[in-house]
Amino acid sequence: MAYTEAQARAIIADMLRQGEAEAGELLEMRRSPLSDLAAILADAVSGVPTADALRALTADAPLLPLAEYRMPHDASPTYRPVLTAALASLSSLDRASLAGALVAHLTARGTAPDADTLLACHRLPGRCAYLRNPLSDEAFDRFSSELDAPTSLFVGDMEEACEAVTLGEADYCILPLTASDGRRADSVLAMAHAHRLTIASVCGFLDGEDAPVRFALFGLVPRGGLAGEASLSLSFAELAASALAALIGAAACFGTAVTRVYLDGRAELTLHGGDMTAYLVYLCLFAPDFRVDGYYTEQ
Repeated sequence: MAYTEAQARAIIADMLRQGEAEAGELLEMRRSPLSDLAAILADAVSGVPTADALRALTADAPLLPLAEYRMPHDASPTYRPVLTAALASLSSLDRASLAGALVAHLTARGTAPDADTLLACHRLPGRCAYLRNPLSDEAFDRFSSELDAPTSLFVGDMEEACEAVTLGEADYCILPLTASDGRRADSVLAMAHAHRLTIASVCGFLDGEDAPVRFALFGLVPRGGLAGEASLSLSFAELAASALAALIGAAACFGTAVTRVYLDGRAELTLHGGDMTAYLVYLCLFAPDFRVDGYYTEQ
């Protein structure tokens, strides 16, 4: 007896839903051994963990690298790329689950990790170097509200502002994040990166032409103590596309939105919101060679 198209679609839908339920149950079964592994890792940590303490953990054992995940021996050659992609996601999800479980175990022991400690944040009084003009003056006024003792150091150009921070003549420098056409000021950000500066705060306002203008407060390390949902900008000297995909997949597990991605040998990734502490734990365990280009909220 032949099925009608509607009947065939209903049968297919039932089969897919059954498969999804079974896959969900299998994934749920992985939580227990991952939690057990997280407990072992938590035992190796003394006090509130630092990034270096987490980097020292052998979290990848007994997790497998993607190349060693078991592929069904009778898998169709044409379907193997799909299975490989699915196993790559499983690899990332396992590691994200382990990081989340480690945070839970440490929290239960009264040694919960926090983003400020993992990022080695430090708040300086607030001597700010910047090239003076009406817009940068307004940016200084905006940033002054969050600095303990704001003072100005006027310089001849933006390079000198960066150097003032690296030489210890200023706590922070103020640089524009947008060019005159309103686009991202990539050359300014490249200059800040070359001086190994980190965005500590961002403000935005409109100039006389109603064009959006954004400025950032840069320091040698993040300030921390952020109120509200934070943004985190990271860079990696070398990162394969598959590794970047794993970082993006892990971010979704912690409710963190990826707002910018750049990959050209060197990788850049900007994230916003979610459980930033758990994501930083994940990074320290499984992608430890990251540099913090920014940890901030926007006024």
